[in-house]
Amino acid sequence: MNTTFARFALTLPVALAIGCDNTSDSGDDTVEATVAALSASESEGAGMQLGSLAFARGGSGLTAGQRIQRLREHIAEALTCAEVGPSEGDAVSLTFGKTCSWNGRRWTGTVEVAYAADGSSASLDFDGVAVNGSTISGSLDVTWLAEHHVQVVSDTTRNLNTPRGARLVVGHSDGEFMWDDTSYTVVSADQTVTVNGVTATRSADDVVWLKAAYSPESGTASFTGFRGKTFTFVFSVTDGVHQVTVTRPDGTTRTFDVEPDGELGDI
Repeated sequence: MNTTFARFALTLPVALAIGCDNTSDSGDDTVEATVAALSASESEGAGMQLGSLAFARGGSGLTAGQRIQRLREHIAEALTCAEVGPSEGDAVSLTFGKTCSWNGRRWTGTVEVAYAADGSSASLDFDGVAVNGSTISGSLDVTWLAEHHVQVVSDTTRNLNTPRGARLVVGHSDGEFMWDDTSYTVVSADQTVTVNGVTATRSADDVVWLKAAYSPESGTASFTGFRGKTFTFVFSVTDGVHQVTVTRPDGTTRTFDVEPDGELGDI
């Protein structure tokens, strides 16, 4: 597995936290909802990276000890700024260095990885881990389904620093993911989050990403949380430009270009 795997599915909107309690049916609301959807894909990246890392080298029928050995090999080759500690039974710790950069994010802290004895699943616990300065705590249960194919169930809490102040995001997610050398696919993912006391839900189906892209190549996603309203998103690429078409709660649509840095532009 390539360490750049992951931008779409666990904790839900960074930007939902920015504006879920002051929206309307205006065009600005559509912009805000779209930014929320794109930021959601970035937010879940932390969980998906960790979840996929547990089975980075794949392999069917491997024991916990063999999984740990493959994790060590992968870290030594692909993530040299992190260190795998001594094994304790079927568990091992992964510690990120002070300047550890992984998939465009700065990571610090320690993750505990405990494999089932038969190597078919893993539980990850983390407390005090920070991603780009945003702390994240909680747990992931990862099940190996097939080569480059996992199920991830997560319960996480993130303390986010947004342009409108700090936000506490508590989320539960259940998603199925696949990847190859150039892209990954969100087969399906469902999330429920509470952002500063406001609950929202999000789903994604057959969403395909290239590793370095900010926006998906294809697929659909939706979330309900702006005063209970549902927005639907269809991702595409036209003449090399990533685009997202938004269907608003009133049924009307609007299409945006998505710049490489995630900024939106009308077309």
